[in-house]
Amino acid sequence: MKRVSFQLKVKQDRIAEYREAHRKVWPDMLDALRKHGHRNYSIFIDPAGYLYFYLEMPDDFERAFADMAAEGVSARWREHMTPLFEDSQRTPMTEVFHLDAPKGKPAKHRRVGFLLKVRRDKIDGYEEHHRKVWPDMLAA
Repeated sequence: MKRVSFQLKVKQDRIAEYREAHRKVWPDMLDALRKHGHRNYSIFIDPAGYLYFYLEMPDDFERAFADMAAEGVSARWREHMTPLFEDSQRTPMTEVFHLDAPKGKPAKHRRVGFLLKVRRDKIDGYEEHHRKVWPDMLAA
């Protein structure tokens, strides 16, 4: 499985509509997502309308995205949702840190997402810093 993340931005005046649509995702859309290997799929939104998407997909995620795009229900969903976005082009995100769940039975937890913008001139340093995370921090 491959961990995939990207972002989009909802128009400020359409955030309520976007939230409502995701309270009522069509059953055939959910079935198609599962059929094409989309797992552990979450979408987070900040007050400005930036969306952060996280999901796990088959290693050949480009094919999974393409297969999903070929589904009729996917085309209808995109047609329904696209007017809500400022730009419907996904901005891919690169994972720089992941803390694996502990072995055995994981503790109950709440999933939380956030978007942190790093200045372009600081990205290399940010990634390097996360490659050198202190062992005692990971053990906590």
